Amino acid sequence: MRVQYESSKDRTTERQLINKYISSKALKLPKAYGFDFMVMGDGLPVVWEVKKRNKRYNTWFVSMLKLLKAQHYEGLGIKAYGLIEIEGLPYTLRFTKTPYSIGWGGRSDRGDADDQEPMVHYSIDDLKLIDDS
Repeated sequence: MRVQYESSKDRTTERQLINKYISSKALKLPKAYGFDFMVMGDGLPVVWEVKKRNKRYNTWFVSMLKLLKAQHYEGLGIKAYGLIEIEGLPYTLRFTKTPYSIGWGGRSDRGDADDQEPMVHYSIDDLKLIDDS
């Protein structure tokens, strides 16, 4: 079984971000669902992947498996979004509607061969900044 690197601090940060920018009523999804939270509304729910980055790069990237899971949700009519805070600024993207490119990559600092895989890259310029005013 694959090692899980997400810490309780990571989960606390995700909860703080979703509460602040999206909804204080977001429901934490079990890991098998592939996204962090579900937000219920009047119609179909919406799923959210939530991340915080302290450094800005040209792209924000996720495993291609994340895009595949987003496509499955979208096939059911459930919109799949990302909420990303980069250097203190909150951004969103809709996984299947935001332009992307695919390449090989991932983390290389842990010595875990499973960290290298197909990655989906989203240009930071294509992310939508949340107006927090």
